[in-house]
Amino acid sequence: MKYVPRLTCPNSNNKYYISSQYSPYVYNYNMFKIGGNCTTYCYGRWAELLDKNPKLCPNQAENWWRYKDGYQRGQTPKLGAIAVWAKGNEYTYKDGSGHVAIVEEILYNQDGSINEITFSESGANTSSGSVKNNYLFKTKKMKPPYSKGGTYKFLGFIYL
Repeated sequence: MKYVPRLTCPNSNNKYYISSQYSPYVYNYNMFKIGGNCTTYCYGRWAELLDKNPKLCPNQAENWWRYKDGYQRGQTPKLGAIAVWAKGNEYTYKDGSGHVAIVEEILYNQDGSINEITFSESGANTSSGSVKNNYLFKTKKMKPPYSKGGTYKFLGFIYL
């Protein structure tokens, strides 16, 4: 199967992002209803790639890194992998719940090292309790070491 990057927002009727058959998040954190949510988006993106329900963490984004789901983890990006960031003090949730995004494209330097990654993502501003700063979908280019800035700490990649 050839990997096809998702560089545009999925349609609001795309079954992988709105059906409980593919994601446990759709009732409380449906990205189309609340204007963005990283875990709902990544869960849906993997369901789309696998054409079935992935066995990912049904919890806060930063929990995805240590969740026992059977998927391999590492520090090297691969197409379709989920990048995981913790926010603030890991696993406390008092200062944020982390972030997840999907590796859609990898640009290499001539020497084979990674120059830049294109991530697809969705996001909810859960700390404010408002959907004002949510975003439904965007792509973002990042260079190693994949820093989001602020109190976010890059943990690694979960491989499809």
